[in-house]
Amino acid sequence: MKRLNLIRPRAIALPSLLFAAGLAFGAAGMGLLTSKQGLARPMAAADLGNLADRLEIILQRQTELELRQASLSSLSREADVTGSSAAPSLRRQSAAEPQIIPDMAMLEWAAASIERGIDEIDSAQQREIETIAATVRADRKRLARHWAALGLDPYRRALNRTVGLGGPYIPPPLPGDSNSAFGMAYDAARNDLLQAAAFRKFSDHVPLGVPLANAAEIVSGFGLRRDPFTRGFAMHGGVDLREEPGAPVRATAAGRIVEADWAGGYGRMVEIDHGGGLVTRYAHLSRIAVKPGEWVERGQIVGRVGSTGRSTGPHLHYETHIDGNPVNPLRFIRAAAPISRYR
Repeated sequence: MKRLNLIRPRAIALPSLLFAAGLAFGAAGMGLLTSKQGLARPMAAADLGNLADRLEIILQRQTELELRQASLSSLSREADVTGSSAAPSLRRQSAAEPQIIPDMAMLEWAAASIERGIDEIDSAQQREIETIAATVRADRKRLARHWAALGLDPYRRALNRTVGLGGPYIPPPLPGDSNSAFGMAYDAARNDLLQAAAFRKFSDHVPLGVPLANAAEIVSGFGLRRDPFTRGFAMHGGVDLREEPGAPVRATAAGRIVEADWAGGYGRMVEIDHGGGLVTRYAHLSRIAVKPGEWVERGQIVGRVGSTGRSTGPHLHYETHIDGNPVNPLRFIRAAAPISRYR
């Protein structure tokens, strides 16, 4: 996936506000501080109550932003998008630092400064999640278009549990945040990312590329052709690939061997069920290297090129089927390069 340079929100440092507020609250218990104690404007009880409420809101927002940042970092890693910054944090005033008792105006100025910093982080996180959401959505749509071009419905087949799909671990939505703009963008990105991951995993079970080590010559294509024996027109359910006798024949996708034996005109044939209605056949083999029920991975050798069965010379007859119907294998051969960019 394309890497992005996202905005990195700066961390918030809480100056002497919390410490000074604590001193002010203590002083209020003994009576309001006087101007001799360095206050330009004495604090009233209402001022202290408002400041306490304000500090509570600041801390609540800070906690929310830290939770968001942790989720953003996790989502960014799963989506392979860079730019997520470390979680912001509040720095509490140490008792070893200078103990300056500010006046109410100074406390209000400090609180306003921190609130502005929190607003900046809030906005930066919103921009970041929207960027991640747009990136994974585009990635998922591109993959879906590739599968649709092959005549496959990725939303039905990629999520078929018989294929044995997995996906990345992504934390659940933030509690109480699902209806916010951030929460909705996060949920959308999470869902698109899970679908894109399923589409990528599905590609392991889609027969892509050529079943031979080299780009063998196609000597007979898919569809109507003249039969080499009768010379009349007949349907050809696959493609014939010319190759030297004994050349290795490889599985074009992971799957389970359902047939590995002599099959009439096919000669020695291997058939692989890849799940989701996808099946491939490899015929006219000189030797079979697998057994029924065996699981094979993409690229694993299943046999050797030969000329057994109804054949006029050494070649591989290769078929692809969707839901029991033969389709042109060239679709899948040509799709290998563009789809491989997402695997």
